Amino acid sequence: MENAEKFSTGKDMVISPASQMALGDIYANNNQNDKALSAFKKAADLANSQALDNVNTTIAPLALKKAGILLESQGKKAEALEIYKNIKKTYVNSPAFQDIDKYIERASN
Repeated sequence: MENAEKFSTGKDMVISPASQMALGDIYANNNQNDKALSAFKKAADLANSQALDNVNTTIAPLALKKAGILLESQGKKAEALEIYKNIKKTYVNSPAFQDIDKYIERASN
């Protein structure tokens, strides 16, 4: 994990967001949930900032969905629900949009 934290992608438009998402996965697998959430959200922000219309339809919604799932696993359904609703509203043309309703339903109960 130490090497993953030191890895730098500079300003690469594709690798930077993807590496942040991978770092989030590493943190999540090591039960460092706060760091994982931060990395997932940073990945989404980086991906969106590099998109022409500020809406990345691949990495950003996937990273946010991972954040939502992690929040749900911590019992933070309200926070997860907000993320899922944001995905549904913002990322209509993304693959993540296709099944977001089931996540919204699950977090609503």
